[in-house]
This record gives sequence, C-alpha cells and structure tokens, in this order.
Amino acid sequence: MPNLISCLCYHFSFLAFNLNVQYKNLDTVASSKGDYNWSRNCFQKALEIRQKLVESDDPGIAEIHHHIGSIYYCKGEYKWAIESSNKALTIHRRASSEDNCKIAASLSNIGSIHAKEGQYSKALHYHLLLINKI
Repeated sequence: MPNLISCLCYHFSFLAFNLNVQYKNLDTVASSKGDYNWSRNCFQKALEIRQKLVESDDPGIAEIHHHIGSIYYCKGEYKWAIESSNKALTIHRRASSEDNCKIAASLSNIGSIHAKEGQYSKALHYHLLLINKI
C-alpha cells in the first residue's frame, strides 16, 4: 500500500506541475495579444500551484514573480512591477548566490522600472549593484 500512495502522490505532483506549465503557456498567448490582465491571472494561478509543490525559495517561483513584474511593467503599473521584481530578487539571492545572472537580471529590471518612473537615483543604485555583480 505505501508504494501505491507514493505513486499516487508522484502522479498528482506531476499533473499539478504540468498544469503550472500550461498556465505559463497560456500567458504567452495572452501577452502576445496584449491581454495583460488575463496574462497576469494565468501567472497568478501558476504561482499558486507552484507554491504548493516546491519550497518558497525555488527558482521557478522567482521566475513567475519576474514574469508578473514584466506584465505590470507593460501595463505601466510600476509600483506592482517593483514589488514582483523584488520578490524575484529576494528568492534568487536566497536560492542561489552563485547564480549571478538571475540576480543581475532582477537588479536590471528594478533599475529600469525606477528609471521609467523618473526615480533616477534609485535606478542608478540598482544599475550600480548590477555592475558589481558582473
């Protein structure tokens, strides 16, 4: 019986993970059409699923926050874009201090958002952090 239970648990996790991937695929279609609200909802659902499957510092969760931040950026909702990008940065820093590329991408995104808002000193700060990571 324990083998059956572990097999069912594995199968459920596999199905849930695939559902997570499908929501991210739906986002690609929605973003291409410019339907950012629907796109964000797809990523929110993917995030909810992913958070149930993995640890809170999983890089996949950071990736989803990154995409949500990009959607907010495209919508001009910079406050939310920064919040999502900061979540991605925090997870990348916790998950893999060795992966400077992911951290650098997050720093670049946050710097660009601040520049778009006209907050040039904050933008400069994040871009300088980025240079120090490279």
